[in-house]
Amino acid sequence: MPALNFAARFAPLVESGQKRQTLRARRRDGRDPKAGQTLHLYAGMRTQGCRKLRQVLCKAVRPVRVSRGGDILVAGELLALSAGEAFARADGFTDVAELVDWFDRVHGLPFEGCLIQW
Repeated sequence: MPALNFAARFAPLVESGQKRQTLRARRRDGRDPKAGQTLHLYAGMRTQGCRKLRQVLCKAVRPVRVSRGGDILVAGELLALSAGEAFARADGFTDVAELVDWFDRVHGLPFEGCLIQW
């Protein structure tokens, strides 16, 4: 029963179904979500304002890499520009530039982790 927490800016997008994926650092204990598991999506976990946004079925978990130049590799394959833009929108960003900027500020680039899709 994997639980994922989302920043306040993403909560409405998760709740509405506009955000259909998330990029996460791999867990040190190796317990990353797996396809077929039920995901419990929250905002404000570990706070008094915690609320459940959705409960969804995990469709896929694949390795992902986001680079400073805007390159996005999913399972080792470089996304074309149009696919990269669609990828960024599915993750709650307006475009690849905003996604790259956010990951650079929050995680540092290059970012390597897993793409979790529902």
